[in-house]
Order: sequence, then C-alpha cells, then structure tokens
Amino acid sequence: MNSQSTLAKHPLFRIQVEKLTTDERVALAYKRAKLMLSTHTMTASDVQHSSERFWGLFTDPATCLDIGMFTILAAHVGLTIGTLSRHLDTRPDLRPLVSELLRFEKVGIFLLTERGHGLDAFNIETTATRMPDGSYILNTPREEATKFMPASTPAFGIPKVALVMARLMDKGKDLGCRYFIVPICDEKEMYRGVKSTRLPRRSGTGPLDFSITSFDHVRLPPTALVAADLQHIAAPERPLEAWWDENWRIQLGSLLIVSPLIYAVK
Repeated sequence: MNSQSTLAKHPLFRIQVEKLTTDERVALAYKRAKLMLSTHTMTASDVQHSSERFWGLFTDPATCLDIGMFTILAAHVGLTIGTLSRHLDTRPDLRPLVSELLRFEKVGIFLLTERGHGLDAFNIETTATRMPDGSYILNTPREEATKFMPASTPAFGIPKVALVMARLMDKGKDLGCRYFIVPICDEKEMYRGVKSTRLPRRSGTGPLDFSITSFDHVRLPPTALVAADLQHIAAPERPLEAWWDENWRIQLGSLLIVSPLIYAVK
C-alpha cells in the first residue's frame, strides 16, 4: 500500500473539520493518529534506529492535514516509544508496554517541562523518592512544578501512559533526573493521585487536549524507573551530560517537527 498517495484520501481525512466542535476535532485527531500508525507499521527497532519506516510515517503528506494528529504521533512514537526502545534488550519487561504503544492501544505522552521550568528543564522539581522496598513515591511539590503541557486528559476514551521526568531522591540525596513510567488514565478517568487540568484552546492550530498535570504521592513499582540497572543507582558524575543522555530523543524530535511544514508549503 502506497500510504503517501492514499492516506490523504481516506474518509477520516475528508471530514470538514470547520463544522466540528473542538472536542470532535480532538477525537478525530486521535482516530487519525491511530490510522497513521496502523498504516505505517513498524517495530521498536525501527523507532530506535530511525529506519526508513520511521521516517515514512513522519514524511507522509497527510501529516500536514492535522497538526493535532502530528503532535500526538511525535510524542507517542518519537519521544515515548523512542526513549523506551533502547532499553528493551536489558529490560524485556518493557516489551509488552511498547507493543501496546506500537498498536496504539495506549497513547504515550512525554512529561518533561514544568510550569516553572521550560528551557531550564534541567532544574525540574518533580520528585520520585525511593522507598526501602525499592518502590517510588512520585510527587509534585508546588504549583510551579506541575507538568506543562502534554495532553493528559481521559476525555477521549484512550488509556494514556507517561514518561515523567523527576528527580530521583534516595535517603535525602538527589541522584539526578530520571524518567519513570506512570499510568495516567484509563478510558474514562484519571488514576489515583494524578490530576489533569485542561488548558484553553490555542488559536491557529489543530486543537488537542493540552493540560497541566500534577502528582500527589503516587506510588510506583521499582520497574517504573527507565534504566538498565534497577538496583545500582548512583548520582551521575556529570549531571548535565546525564540529563541530555536521558533526553536523547529531543534532538531527533527537533527534526521531526518541520516535516509537516515541508508539505504544507508545497
């Protein structure tokens, strides 16, 4: 199937969005994202190594028809699946989740920046405190530490799971910023301790359920930590370099965001 010549003609892309409400347009964006991913089938390895199939998804001309849909895919595939992909050899327990994400049975969101820490996200305040049994308590210490602005609401009938960057605290020591896998919502409601406040619609672009997300002492299992070794955890010798290593997919994401614009200007 030559998706580049047929997807834009699919009924989901022929709907006149001008006649839809904001929520109807957001729901349509999720349906279109699922269609795109089911058409451009790929493996975790394709995502990790940015294969031809991976770029085929993000260079499909249909991406310029719905920026909300493109935003979903960029965070879901490029950031969430991408970040997890390099750990699958040492963390086979992550494979079932990645498989669900590849099938779009769950939507992955990427919670890095905070209300008070955008460009200086190295200084985030969200904490994940390690407990004696190896589990973690994820907490938002103040309003400025709420996560801004990925779409975390349950309003559109899709379970969501997030990669949440938090400061790993162990016995009062800050061991640096790490990603944690955090279930956000099921098809109907937020999980206990997770709060999502939907933001007003932005003008001039495809709408999405962008939100402010906070955590109130959410308990996570030891396996929630995105790392090869879950037992031997130490503070990095070079914190800033370690931070960029955790966020290795961001540079690729910077390339992805221009792809729909290329087709839009043709």
